[in-house]
Amino acid sequence: MWIYHILYPNGAAPSIYHLYPEVSTQDLIPGLKMTAVLHARYRLIEAWSQKKLWEDSILTVYDADLGEGLYGLTRARAALEGSVRKNLKELVKRLAERVEALSDTSE
Repeated sequence: MWIYHILYPNGAAPSIYHLYPEVSTQDLIPGLKMTAVLHARYRLIEAWSQKKLWEDSILTVYDADLGEGLYGLTRARAALEGSVRKNLKELVKRLAERVEALSDTSE
């Protein structure tokens, strides 16, 4: 354990991969049902070689109805947060599929 602290005094080991997100579009369509649209691009890079391992673009839409808030600002926030949650959920799903595909080919 002490060797780990000598090599990494701040307690954080260097990462193997870096995930770079880039939000290209985030729109809010006002109305009784607030609709938020989020389009993000993700790149997975191997840290030591800077080699691009994976890249994907994800578009998500979330509708916040009156049940999520009577005030417009509350619904707008709910819609924006919902679109981000859906986008991240889809990101995790696609990364898991990628890892599963890579593990299937290595067997």
